[in-house]
Amino acid sequence: MILRFILNAVKWLLIVVISTVAFYFIISNYNVISGIKTFVVKSGSMEPTIMTGDIVVIKRQDHYKIDDVVTFTKHGGSVVTHRLVEHDSKDSSKFITKGDANRDKDGDAISEDQIMGRVVLDIPRAGYYVVFIKTPFGLVLLFLIPVLIFILDELLKIKDDKELD
Repeated sequence: MILRFILNAVKWLLIVVISTVAFYFIISNYNVISGIKTFVVKSGSMEPTIMTGDIVVIKRQDHYKIDDVVTFTKHGGSVVTHRLVEHDSKDSSKFITKGDANRDKDGDAISEDQIMGRVVLDIPRAGYYVVFIKTPFGLVLLFLIPVLIFILDELLKIKDDKELD
């Protein structure tokens, strides 16, 4: 009886986890909800505001202002999440950015065209799980554990049916 309760609790937990992971992958890879994207933070440049391993949810804005934390693409194509700290002295339509944990401002000014969106939500440490699920071992576990729980549940049902006879 206790084993059945634990099994049901684990099944519901897995349903929630798998649904959450599926939702994350859909949101991060497709434009399902207009202007919203998600990213896993891979460096500590924004600590303690945003920690390594967090997931940031960004939303495209019409305009950005100083002190917004934004995700943008650098000229080399890499994606960065930093704070807008001031307008460029040479071109007021561009922004100077800086990571909260960095001493110096970023070298290149960015235009609004490079900004993918403003950070509207920070989900602590959830990125570690997403990164793990993207590994071959994590992907196998994501599918193997539910299959094993399903098999165990079916075996318990067969055992319970035999005990009733």
